[in-house]
Amino acid sequence: MAKPTASDIIKKLQKDFGPEIGGLGDKYANLPRLPTGIFPLDLAMGGGPPLGKLGIIYGPESSNKTNTVIGMILTGQLLYPDKKAVIVDAEQSWDSIWAEAQGVDMSRVIVLHPDYAEQCVDIVESFLYAPDVYLVALDSIAALITQNEIDSSAEKAVVGGSSAVVGKMVRKAILALGQARKQNEAGFSPAFVCINQIRMKIGVMFGDPETMPGGNALKYAAAWILRCYGKNEIDNKINDAMPAYKDVSCILKKWKFPIINVKATYKMQMLEFGGNRPGFVDDWNTVFAYLRELDYLAKHQGGGWVCSGTPYKTLNDLKQWFKDNPAYLVEAKQTIISEMVSKGSTAPSPGEGEVDAEDAV
Repeated sequence: MAKPTASDIIKKLQKDFGPEIGGLGDKYANLPRLPTGIFPLDLAMGGGPPLGKLGIIYGPESSNKTNTVIGMILTGQLLYPDKKAVIVDAEQSWDSIWAEAQGVDMSRVIVLHPDYAEQCVDIVESFLYAPDVYLVALDSIAALITQNEIDSSAEKAVVGGSSAVVGKMVRKAILALGQARKQNEAGFSPAFVCINQIRMKIGVMFGDPETMPGGNALKYAAAWILRCYGKNEIDNKINDAMPAYKDVSCILKKWKFPIINVKATYKMQMLEFGGNRPGFVDDWNTVFAYLRELDYLAKHQGGGWVCSGTPYKTLNDLKQWFKDNPAYLVEAKQTIISEMVSKGSTAPSPGEGEVDAEDAV
């Protein structure tokens, strides 16, 4: 009796379990991205974090971890006006006022404050199945405390308690993301981002002593891991007491999708000044350089500039138009990144793409 071929097996599987089980090729190979709105970071990541995947953002205190998630919320509110973001605030530290200062519409953000880790697992799993959610963010893994640890006295050690719960959450989350792709319209599933802190291994004399709380399961399951470094910068001309900017550098430690660079650096505005909100990153020089390089922007023969067929007297007029129409700016950045990924291009070094004085008019 002839053995069934691979095609025969695929047909039987699709008949028994439905066409969503899969087949030749992978229709999910090019998952849509949820940009952070921080163009240097999205450029390096080849479009930003992917939807339908688990990711980790970690680093020391005040290294721009939460601001990166806020950027994803902002972009999602532009791209998916009928969907919501979910913040699972295990640290009890979510600042809605700060998020609103950056432009977030908090009426479209669900903020939950679980008491212990097991609640987080159930909350995360539930919202990952929801068809009207584009982002679930857990802040943070390090703050999770199990019911067993709560019930025990402080002098009793609970070894590996949070790691076991995080491992269960990861397994449930991976299943939920896969099921959501199969069940939701157009194969849509949300991004799941876990914010985490750093710890130091005790007694390590050689090698990297840095590690993360929560065990290894989270790192193995993550499709991407982003390490953030941030430094506050005070400008006495703006404010002599509060940082005006945050200098941030990011390194992709792991990725399972096409990227352009493993590093990204940028300066984020932390106060409102110059007509810009906190969270603003001035990436115009880089956007200008790539619009011109990809022939979307050119000098007009009669003077001025033409961008995608629309004339502008000066580059400042074009810059202002993008500022007044943020959805088009997001689209322009996505187009630039898409073409660079298809060409296998490399992200620029810091300082590239500067606008010459004669080009500004």
